[in-house]
Amino acid sequence: MDSVDQYERRDTIIVSGPVLPGENPAENAANIITSMFKDHLKVNISYSDINIAHRIGSVNTQRKRPIIVKLTNRSLKHDLIGACIKMKPQLYINESLTPKRLSLFKNILNNRREHRDKFQQCHTKDGKIIIKLKNSTVRHEIIDERTLLAFLDKYPQMKDSYLLTVNSA
Repeated sequence: MDSVDQYERRDTIIVSGPVLPGENPAENAANIITSMFKDHLKVNISYSDINIAHRIGSVNTQRKRPIIVKLTNRSLKHDLIGACIKMKPQLYINESLTPKRLSLFKNILNNRREHRDKFQQCHTKDGKIIIKLKNSTVRHEIIDERTLLAFLDKYPQMKDSYLLTVNSA
């Protein structure tokens, strides 16, 4: 079921960051997104590239709510994420992950902080969590806890700290 839910999110991104403008009751999220991408990423997108865009989460005057954007094609999503990595603006673009995968990704990132000497990269692509270890060219794809535990079987120290993190939560 998680795979089906993640598949439905394949063209969806979440945009956040300090340069995101504050909320306005009359705002048009698609307008905000197109101008943000043009100004901060130097990527021109049209309204026809956006299926839907709106703020997520409950209204909060203390912080800026992220904007979820469903794009009309996946290649545009990859272009935007690539531009964000290249430009390094104060604008963050993340894939929309299912709650299950988001929790798994956060746990992996916590494990990465404890084992910085072993991890080279940890990110998501097309709903999969990608792990690359130092001194290795292999990219490991993680889609659920079962595949993560199979991967961690080769690294007992990392597995122990992962299980401690998960069991303490």
